[in-house]
Amino acid sequence: MPLYNFATGGSGGSGTINVTTIDDSDSPYTLTPSVNVLLVDTTNNPITVKLGGTSPSGEITVTRIKDIGNNAESNPITIDGDGVVTLDGDPTYVMSDSGMAIDVARENTTGHVL
Repeated sequence: MPLYNFATGGSGGSGTINVTTIDDSDSPYTLTPSVNVLLVDTTNNPITVKLGGTSPSGEITVTRIKDIGNNAESNPITIDGDGVVTLDGDPTYVMSDSGMAIDVARENTTGHVL
């Protein structure tokens, strides 16, 4: 459910940045590699984001995940590999600092928190 589709330009050509906003009513939310920015509203409850789908072989995708509710300390965001993707070797990663943002880079079933 992308809310924005920004056209980008530059010397390398053009493309799109897909931005999606979710809240606790969307949890658990399945994140696909096509979403570039995921804005997470942690105002009311904890939220789980599942890393659904895998990137095509040899292709690295990066998604920025941001706590826009500024309440992850009370309502953490759990990034779940859903049994398919690992994050720095672990099945989950918990965002528990209010207002924090992370980048998740993944290739096939391997993910890294940047």
